[in-house]
Parts: sequence; structure tokens; C-alpha cells
Amino acid sequence: MSTTRIDFTTADLTPRHEQVDLDRLWSLIDEEVALFVGRTPRSSAIFREATKSMINGTPNSWWSQWRLVDPRSNDYLLPHLWYWERGRHQKGWDADGNEYTDYMFADTPTIWGHAPDDAFTQGVTDFIKNTGLCTMIPTEDAVVATKLLQQMIDLKYWYITLSASDADRNAISIARTITGRQKVLTHNLGYMGLNEEGMYWRPLPNGPIIQRWPHLVPAHSEPQAKLAEFNDIESVEEALRDRDVAIFVTEPLMTDGGFVVPRPGYLEAVQELCETYGTLLLIDETHTLAHGPRGLYTEMGLKADMWISGKAIAGGIACGVLGMSEKVGDRYASKLNDLSVPFGTGALVGQGTTVSANTLSVRALRLALEHYYTDETYDKMVGAMNHLCAGLRTVMDERQVPFSITQSGARMHINFIPEDAYNSLDAVRGIGMGGYHEYFTLFALNRGFVVMPWFNMLLTSPYTTEGDNDTFIAMFDECVARMTGQ
Repeated sequence: MSTTRIDFTTADLTPRHEQVDLDRLWSLIDEEVALFVGRTPRSSAIFREATKSMINGTPNSWWSQWRLVDPRSNDYLLPHLWYWERGRHQKGWDADGNEYTDYMFADTPTIWGHAPDDAFTQGVTDFIKNTGLCTMIPTEDAVVATKLLQQMIDLKYWYITLSASDADRNAISIARTITGRQKVLTHNLGYMGLNEEGMYWRPLPNGPIIQRWPHLVPAHSEPQAKLAEFNDIESVEEALRDRDVAIFVTEPLMTDGGFVVPRPGYLEAVQELCETYGTLLLIDETHTLAHGPRGLYTEMGLKADMWISGKAIAGGIACGVLGMSEKVGDRYASKLNDLSVPFGTGALVGQGTTVSANTLSVRALRLALEHYYTDETYDKMVGAMNHLCAGLRTVMDERQVPFSITQSGARMHINFIPEDAYNSLDAVRGIGMGGYHEYFTLFALNRGFVVMPWFNMLLTSPYTTEGDNDTFIAMFDECVARMTGQ
């Protein structure tokens, strides 16, 4: 596996459509940058102070993506970040007082709305006032929450972590423990949180596998990861054939670099191959929880050895969950509870940290499962998304542009290609980096709409209204008209 750079740039994955002159589009992007700067003087001042104590002026490196990348200069497109001040339901306000309708919801954690007036907020507030935040002693809430998780996802045993990344790391450790194998298999550009095994990708068809971020130094000189292509069952079997893969981590619908849709029967075939070659199968539903109250996993009738989620699982409070089948849990417990060694009951073995399953996260998890993961809540969210998608498709048809929409419940992606993507590279092309994505993101932001700066993902909450959607659809119509010079 190569860990060196190859001759590859963003331009290799920029879609080309006769309706859009990319040179002209970049001149429009420059106009949007100037408009952004004029709207955010207070954010600019905050940014100057922020860079004195934080790299790129942000406490989280990936939020730097809000500045977008200018492929003409390989520098940031925006001269500064913008800073959030407060939110309420589906609305937000920045440090300059600009109002926004939020369609990002922090990339899922706050999909239930900002500062909602509901039983979840009241329950969390009362808990903080009357109980505390962390005890390192389990509470009855954990029993209730894990039983609710059993009802939601048909797996017996559950761990509670602080994030989906944490749950992924725990799952990989468990799989290695009970299989005696080292390798981790994932799909090209699959979501794995912040784990080293997710550092690799294949940017060119049939090209070498390389590090996604060349500046990072892996812990192992020989990568412990393997890659398969989504919907390519032959590549999965090739990766599993050596019987050195402990766990295969996948999503039911890939969402980390655009959306990749599974072909009929593909994930069922993956299940069979994992069983044949003795590899554990993990379904990561961190993003696709927006599909429905029991996730896309349950709706598709999938069966996995492990299931994880985070972000929205506890209503936006830091939390992740890891479910295991009875077979996997029993095999792991037999190794975990070796009382012949110091701390043999489980301490210092890497399954959790001091504040994993802290009482606040667990109470929030219980409240979210009781009040948010319901048909009533999802009817509102998915209904709003259906309305939004219908309007956006009408714009695309009337403007006769080769764009499309992929929807999964209350989550969708605008593709700047004419149809759904069935492999990772088509999905990345669909993002439209190199002009389309940058223009749409800034055009929406400057007109009071927050969408994802990484790709064109939108979410709807229980508070999203038809009026919000109609205004967004009109904005998108204007954006496409200018993009195409109509």
C-alpha cells in the first residue's frame, strides 16, 4: 500500500457540464466572497483574536473547512471564519446578528432543533440541577437506555461511549480481541470517525491506495487497513480471502463523501461473505439515523455483529453507542473477565474512559430514545424533507440542469451529476468541488441558509416549516439560474 502522493488534484473530480462555464462561475464565487466579508465584520475581528490561541482560529481542525478551498491558489477561499452566537429551533444567528435557517444542524447532532422546548431539554436541565454530571458509577438510566436500544436495533449487548469515533475504536479493539486478527476492512471513502484505519483511500479507479491526509504519520509502518469499493462484491471477497480481517466497517448508505447508494442485494452479500470468512460485520449508522426512528439498518432488514452510532443518538449531548450480538458479546466477555491478571475485570483494557457513559450522557441518551426516536417526530422531519426534495427536483427539471438528489429520510444530498452515485468516486464528483459546491455553499450562506461546507448535505428538523423550504427552493432556483447564466 502506497503512502506517498500521486499526481491527483481536485480538478480530477470536478464535474464538467456544458450548461456551466467554470471560469465564469469562479468570478461569481469571488463576488460571493466579497459579499460574505461585507456581512461579517464582527466575525472577522473575532477570527483575528482567535488565531492568537487556536490554529486557523477554530477549536476543532475540521471546522476550518468553512473557509473552503480555492483550487486556483491552494489557499482558503474565505479570509476568515464566521462565528455562531445562538440558535432557536431551526434558526440561528451569527456574531454579526445575521439570521439563518439551519439545514446543517451540526452535521446531525442537533437535528432535533436548537434549544427545543420539549421533554428532552427539561429532563437534561433538571438532571444537571439536581443530580450532577459524572459519577463513574452506573445508574438505572443505563438499564433503561440499553433496553430501548435493544428494541430499536436487534442486538443484545451495549456499550456507551462519548462519540461514534470512540465506539468505532472500541469495536475494532473488540473484534481484534476475539478474532486474533489485525486488519480492518472499510469501503473507499467510508466513514470511520477519527481512527487510523480510516486514513486511506483510492482517489483514482484501479489506482494505488494512499493516505487521505499525507501530513499524518500512521502508528504502523504497515497499514492495518484494507479497502473495498462499495457495490463491488468481488473487491470485498478479495480483501477477505486471506482471513486476516478482524472487522468490516460499513454504512448502510455511504454518506461521508457525497452519498453512495447500495445496489439491491449488495449488503446482504456482504453479510454472507463476512460469515464465510470469519470477519465481524459492523454497521455504522451515525449519519443514517436521520432515515427513520429505527434507522436504515432495521428498515433494510440487515443483520450485523455490531452496530454503532453517535452524534444525534443522545439529542446532541456527547455520546456514542456500540451494540453487539449475543455471540460476539459472550466471546468478548469470556476474555474480558480474566480474573487471574490485575484489573482483569475490565479496567485499562481500552473499552471506555473515565467519562464514557457519564451520567449526563446516559440520561440524555435515555431521554432522546424516549422522546425523539418516535414515528411522530420522524413524520414531521421526513415530511419536511419530502416537500423540500420535491421542490428542488422541480427547479432542476425546469432549469434543465444535469443535477440530482439522493434522499434518505430527513437527510439528503444535492448531486451536481445527473443521477445517484453507486461508487465513491462518482459520489465525490457529485459534490461538485471546483466550483459548483463552493458557489452553492456561499450563495446559500449569504442569503441566510446554513448547509454543509464539506458536501451538499441538508437535514430537516421537527421545526422546519414549509415556509422555510419554499424560501430555500426559491433561493436554489436563483442560484442555479445564475450558475448557468439563464
